Amino acid sequence: NEALTNAGQAPIYPNAQQLGEGTDWQDVAYRPAYTENINMSISGGNENSTYNISGQFEDQEGVVRATNYRRLNLRLNSQHQINDFIRIGENISYNRTRSSNQGTYTSISFFARQIAASPAAPIYNEDGSFANLPQQSNLEAMFQRQEDQEDDGTARGVLTGSGFVEISPLDNLTFRSQYNFVWGEERFRDFVPTYNISTTDRNELSSITRNETFWNNWNLENTLNYQDTFGDHNVEALVGITAQENFGEFWQASVNDLPANSTQFEGLRYLDLGDSGQDVSGNGGGFAMLSYLGRINYDFDDRYLATINYRIDGSSRFGENNRYGYFPSFSLGWRISSESFMEDADFVNNLLIRGGWGQIGNQEPLDNYAYASSVSRGMNYYLGDTWIPGQAPEGAGNPNLKWEAIEETNIGLSFTGFDNRVTVDMDYYNKITTDMLMEVPVVGYSGIAEPPFRNAGEIQNQGFELALGYQQTTPGDFYYSINANVSYNKNEVTSLANNVEQIFGEDASFIGSGFLTQAAPGNPVAMFYGYVEDGIFQTQSEIDNHATQPGAAPGDLRFKDLNNDGEITADDKTNIGNPWPDYTFGLNASFAYKNFDLNLGFSGQYGNDIFAAWKWTWYGGNWFNSHENALNRWQQPGDNTDIPRLHISDPNANLRPSSWYVEDGSYLRLNNVQLGYNLPESVLGGLGLRELRIYATATNVFTITGYEGQDPELGTPESTFDGNLMYVGIDWGHFAVPKTYSIGINIGL
Repeated sequence: NEALTNAGQAPIYPNAQQLGEGTDWQDVAYRPAYTENINMSISGGNENSTYNISGQFEDQEGVVRATNYRRLNLRLNSQHQINDFIRIGENISYNRTRSSNQGTYTSISFFARQIAASPAAPIYNEDGSFANLPQQSNLEAMFQRQEDQEDDGTARGVLTGSGFVEISPLDNLTFRSQYNFVWGEERFRDFVPTYNISTTDRNELSSITRNETFWNNWNLENTLNYQDTFGDHNVEALVGITAQENFGEFWQASVNDLPANSTQFEGLRYLDLGDSGQDVSGNGGGFAMLSYLGRINYDFDDRYLATINYRIDGSSRFGENNRYGYFPSFSLGWRISSESFMEDADFVNNLLIRGGWGQIGNQEPLDNYAYASSVSRGMNYYLGDTWIPGQAPEGAGNPNLKWEAIEETNIGLSFTGFDNRVTVDMDYYNKITTDMLMEVPVVGYSGIAEPPFRNAGEIQNQGFELALGYQQTTPGDFYYSINANVSYNKNEVTSLANNVEQIFGEDASFIGSGFLTQAAPGNPVAMFYGYVEDGIFQTQSEIDNHATQPGAAPGDLRFKDLNNDGEITADDKTNIGNPWPDYTFGLNASFAYKNFDLNLGFSGQYGNDIFAAWKWTWYGGNWFNSHENALNRWQQPGDNTDIPRLHISDPNANLRPSSWYVEDGSYLRLNNVQLGYNLPESVLGGLGLRELRIYATATNVFTITGYEGQDPELGTPESTFDGNLMYVGIDWGHFAVPKTYSIGINIGL
């Protein structure tokens, strides 16, 4: 109502106070969920052969209604000594999963839907029919439709295996050949029935979509290893060649207007029964790699250590110009604790100083055919009176792409002492990523729809890692162990290709015009980019004395005029936040007394920012529900708040990308707690058991944070943005990790 009246329009609810408690649509969407997990294994063997057979079944409900996940896993591995110089073995597993259409309910769009649903709307009308919601579907009706379609969802089967043979013709020489494979198939089905709740919440044509994905990946590794000892000299040398091929294909088909009673009868939900909307698509592709590698390990009396590596990697993802990359590395170590002058340092069990330098290659950001230009079909046109099928450029290939190289220099120290009770590990590293592979946007008038890949520049990461541990068993048979770690990292773009000043992330048009992130030399990659919010205008006088800001009124956000030209324009945008944490840390603690044990695991990070893009939905993307902080919105001069006035058209563009969205993402989380009890041997003997352990576990127990979103632990949204580095730290709206409580029993026969 207030958003409408601020825009000079009549309110929707003249008597809002009579609406009552309303509907909590998150209660409609979420539920307590249960998980069942059963594991079994059998192992045995003799001096020449060993085997292990195991199985696991998991049945997991989702915390969102109509979601579930089932998994069956079977595994077999064995090793056999055929004779004195031949050994063979294999490891084979089959994994079968079945899940509901979880993407529908865990996507950004669904998150926005369920938080934007009007609490003023009931679930049902007085006559028992589903109520109509403004701007969207009735969530209860949607869930009930999905719960009636048990066969919809994704079925996935994956067979993974490896087999090896080792031949040792000489005591010091071993040839090993190992073949690894992954064969997978995934089938998806989604049926949408007809329904008619209202003129704005209806579907007149039923539809069904089917798709299948197949993949076949294999690699072959052949290595020759030699090791020998000459007095105090220990040498190991390895050479090898590996080949790899990954291939996959996909097809999808959909139709509309299935028979009228297909909603009731699953036997009528087939592609050939649709009367309209037939659509078929498909694609396939793959890549191959060929690598050569060599390694030499040397140590003298376990005091002086050295390793040298060299590998050559070739990938079909690159054009012929730069198909191969060459990556050397070496490391050195000095075990000071083995020196004679350390003999009197009884408290030292191990003291090692180590350092190294090396390069590794990376091709993962690339598409399979990024070196080649592509065209799109269906660009038809008239030539005179004739309809001509046509094509148009879609992607610009880059035949000069080359391997991204990650070069790292590190130095560290490892210490174990005081009867192995204390451990210390310290490392300093300087990592430089050169020829960074990124998609670089091009100007719109180029006609290129897909940004081409480029070796776009160089990024430096430098920092340190520290891990401390202590363990002790007291005379009273109480054992405890505490291990803590902390790391610091500084991220900086040091250069961009072709003297480019900056690279922007993709346009975030739904949140206003412009880009959300940018990379520029001297700054961390993916810095948040936008206007600097500077409080709220309280009076018209403040607006008149400020730089020109079109559409501003009392209660709107004020933005800084950074270039002092008297106007708020795109030239006033700047870096407004850093998604990368200064510190990440963790702590694991274990305690045991007699047959009881307790384990705790903490993790966290400090110093990073989050761009809370979900605020667009909560504070202005809809006007039927808002974040509870909107109760503290600006309503009159003197209101001390950072929430602007409500307005359905937002003439001031309060919701443009700005520092108003940026929040501190630091947090500390207790990830897991487990309390266990092992039955004593005196009891096990009477039961005929080797082991019986009972335990209770809780995960995601609590999180300490100042962040207002669902969960401060974000990472990169892989599924939505293909792992694009420029989207790190942006929270578009996602589901928090659920709290899980479980009890279990381990039985050993």
